[in-house]
Amino acid sequence: FLVGNRVTLADICLTSSLALLFRVVLDAVERKSLVNLTRYFVTVVNQPEYLKVLGGKPICLCEKAAVYTAPFEEEESKPAAAAAAHHE
Repeated sequence: FLVGNRVTLADICLTSSLALLFRVVLDAVERKSLVNLTRYFVTVVNQPEYLKVLGGKPICLCEKAAVYTAPFEEEESKPAAAAAAHHE
């Protein structure tokens, strides 16, 4: 824990900020390089005080990281093609 031997507001703020990363981005491969941070996060979010605030639901860690998929080029090129045809 950041400040002492029990969960404090500092721990709750930090782990709440990290929760989205651990749920969506940091898969098992990435967590291997962040052993201490992962241990800290899992320890804090599994404390009874923290679970009480979350309604008793533990945070599920990411199995596979989310992947960004760019929009199709066809959608972007349609307005450009229409504008080019209009100018001719």
